[in-house]
Amino acid sequence: MNQKPYFLILIFSLMMFVAHGQQNRLNNIETILKALDKDVPGLKEKVELSVNGVSIQEFIRGLAAAHNLNVSIDPAINVSIINNFSNATVSDVLMFLCRQYDLEITFIGNIMSFTKYVAPPKEPEKAEIKKLKISYADKTDFLSLDLKRDSLYAVAMEITRLSLKNVVLAPDLENKMVSCFIQNRPFKDALEKMAFANDLVITPTQDNFFLIEKKKDETAQGGKSGSAAKGLQKEGQNQNIQIKLSKDERITVQGTNVAITDVIQGVSAELVKNYFLFSEPKGNTTLYIENADYDEFLSYLLNGSDFTFKKDSNIYLIGERKLERLRSTEVLSLQNRTVEKIIEAIPAELKKDIDLKEFPELNSLILSGSHPKIEELKKFVRQIDRVVPVVMIDVIVVDYKKSHTINAGISAGLGKAPKEVGGTISPGVDFTLSTESVNDLINNFNGFGFLNLGKVTPNFYLSLQALETNGILKTRSTPRLATINGHEASLSIGETQYYLEIANN
Repeated sequence: MNQKPYFLILIFSLMMFVAHGQQNRLNNIETILKALDKDVPGLKEKVELSVNGVSIQEFIRGLAAAHNLNVSIDPAINVSIINNFSNATVSDVLMFLCRQYDLEITFIGNIMSFTKYVAPPKEPEKAEIKKLKISYADKTDFLSLDLKRDSLYAVAMEITRLSLKNVVLAPDLENKMVSCFIQNRPFKDALEKMAFANDLVITPTQDNFFLIEKKKDETAQGGKSGSAAKGLQKEGQNQNIQIKLSKDERITVQGTNVAITDVIQGVSAELVKNYFLFSEPKGNTTLYIENADYDEFLSYLLNGSDFTFKKDSNIYLIGERKLERLRSTEVLSLQNRTVEKIIEAIPAELKKDIDLKEFPELNSLILSGSHPKIEELKKFVRQIDRVVPVVMIDVIVVDYKKSHTINAGISAGLGKAPKEVGGTISPGVDFTLSTESVNDLINNFNGFGFLNLGKVTPNFYLSLQALETNGILKTRSTPRLATINGHEASLSIGETQYYLEIANN
């Protein structure tokens, strides 16, 4: 049963409770200060004060002297103040000090006594009682046990309560922890199998009592429990290894010149892990592994050797890396770059003992080898499988010519034939008037005062011009360049023409 979520919830609840109590304390101080400001006007006065490295005793005494307050300060408070207060009331400054430096104010009339706030003692936590997974069928006398690091005393008490058959422990077994899984077996058989799995002995009596005792060989070793006594059966090895198990199923192992097989046996028995050795690891090791789970323990122990492990259901398979059941084959897909030439970028040490093949259709690599080596290679490939920035360059090629021309004026004359009316008015004015148009214009002006003009000849014409021309630029080409960041890019603009060569002899 995992206790971590409950522990985190408990810690969070305590933090919320402490924060709530702290806020209530500050609210009470603020309420009393507001009630006092009627009798103590200095609490409502404004403060203009800047200090640096002043003790809190000197600061509060100076504040009290300036605003006629009665204060007492605990000399044991060791706080230096570095603050700048502007346009703040004395009450606000006092509230800030209480909140910032965990101060408590005790009010005696209009006298304020400042002391360090001491949180009330916490109520003792109630230990959570773990519910044991034990069931007993009275009709069939079948017993089921699902135990994992449970107290033998609690297990015996629960079995006695369910079956009404007395299970009695030897005096030195009250703190013994047991683990086993037994489903629907006769009562006596289930107890014997539980005892066998935990190096214990069951002795039934005629008066329906079942006595649980230690095995004789374990008692002879001084009552030593755990896998240091269970898993290590070779003489001379018990003194070279120490195994400790924490409540959260993490192991601490220390050993000097211990056979690798003995270490695996001892830790597996302590953690109640099922394992199968395809081939027995050779040699001895010296190790100190602290606060590790079973997978981490095996990784550290077998790292750098020809052996590895693989978890299949609840069984750990241990053997040489090249064995069939311990090999892995995976497809590693690349996300941000092509698979071409990726194998060339992988260091030779990472490719050792791994079969690598490109699979361009899926932009992937096919990896085959031991699981730890594959994981190490995958970690490296993910580091280089990143997005490469692409730089885009826009180029504009133009012909630039700056010119400014103005053509304005009136021209008139006689032509060979009558001119036709026409031209442009906008933009710019370039318009020609015919003889009839000029005569019509003259007729419109005649009659104003003494003005009287004659008509023009049939071949007369009149042209009006008001033109302005600005020459700026002409776009020739707008090429676009794209290149990977850190690489050169080149642009070539030109024209290729072919000519015919003829040779005559």
